[in-house]
Amino acid sequence: MSKNVKNKTADTVEELTSDMRGLWLVVTQGSRHIWDLETHPPGYVRVPGPQSLSGAFPMDRQLVRLSRVGRWPKIGGTSLVFFDVPDDPMKEYWRQSSAIARIERLPDPRFEDCL
Repeated sequence: MSKNVKNKTADTVEELTSDMRGLWLVVTQGSRHIWDLETHPPGYVRVPGPQSLSGAFPMDRQLVRLSRVGRWPKIGGTSLVFFDVPDDPMKEYWRQSSAIARIERLPDPRFEDCL
């Protein structure tokens, strides 16, 4: 794939909403969050960085399917997500992000051959 095609798909937005599609990187104070809006329910991965004030949580760096979104990511705000505990679906984990600094579209390797 040429650099021009990659640049055309790389863009930033102010917020994510339930009617959007794509693969998105949400950058916060100390972590990165990947949102897969091509799947239903949406997929989510939290990747804490060395500057994360909250540290590591169960299920970090693992793709989870969200059971609900309490607050969609918006620059300057926070996001709030819920997902089932893998070995006990009657329980839920929740994650609230720190302040969101950037939201950018990621290239989706599932569709690279189509571009």
